[in-house]
Amino acid sequence: MKRLPSHDSVLFKPVTLGALGLAHRVVMPATSPQATEQGSVPSAGLTAFYRERATFGGLLVIAAGLEATQALRSRPAPGIHSSAQVNGWREVIAAVHGKGGIAAVQFSTPIGATTEDSHVDRMLRSLRRAAENAGDAGFDALELDVGSALDADDRLRESSDARLGAQVSLEERRGLLFEMLETLSGIYGAERLGVWFRPTDGAGLASTLSVLSRQRIAYAHIPMSTAAEALLVAQSPQTGTAAEERPVNLIIRGGRLDLLPIAALRSGVLAGLSHGAAFVANPDLPARLLQGLPVRLCDAERSYD
Repeated sequence: MKRLPSHDSVLFKPVTLGALGLAHRVVMPATSPQATEQGSVPSAGLTAFYRERATFGGLLVIAAGLEATQALRSRPAPGIHSSAQVNGWREVIAAVHGKGGIAAVQFSTPIGATTEDSHVDRMLRSLRRAAENAGDAGFDALELDVGSALDADDRLRESSDARLGAQVSLEERRGLLFEMLETLSGIYGAERLGVWFRPTDGAGLASTLSVLSRQRIAYAHIPMSTAAEALLVAQSPQTGTAAEERPVNLIIRGGRLDLLPIAALRSGVLAGLSHGAAFVANPDLPARLLQGLPVRLCDAERSYD
């Protein structure tokens, strides 16, 4: 347990992400509690897990399995295809809403695998069906996990595409992402969409965020990394970059809880912070941060979550 300084003046200032009005900036990212029943149905244990971590005006991102990508996940999330699964998610979302929380569903998509028409059509159909079911279940927003598919690093792109058996350009991958976002906008509206991705360098990250800004999405969500740190330095108040020039609302996941980028929150460079390991270990994490109470850091103190 470690006692952290209180950051109530920053972390607990309301923020608007598209159509989502958050009462505070402490976000719970997608985790893998694996609380499912037979048929990949969300269980009562999963409902209790998110009820315990929901807060008034707090955003929780919850992973659900897409049919097209379920086999690619080493730790499959509960599905959202059958009526039993949708009913199970209704219980989860009712528990979150009962605490005044905001729930976003996260879908993982193999966006860098291929741009063949048949594959794209199948992926879009699966995505549309899952998004419609998520809306029926009561999710407030949707977050697309596209991994490193938006990476501008050619060397990394070539090696990752080689493993997938395809050569797909950055422009093609971004085009496919925009097609997905357009499909989802008809269901949720762009102002309720987020994108999770993993950048590798600060320049590429800035470029991607600028491109995403044209889609008018609610937010972009990235892990704390050397790329994220480079962006924070490049867009710090000392560089003269105004907060209103931020291309898209940005949430950063992970990092040390005792070294939070508070200055970036104050300046408007960041809209929010998320931390999976700390939220799992501390169901009342926002209250602990608000009051400066001891927090179980586990490995989160030494890693990027």
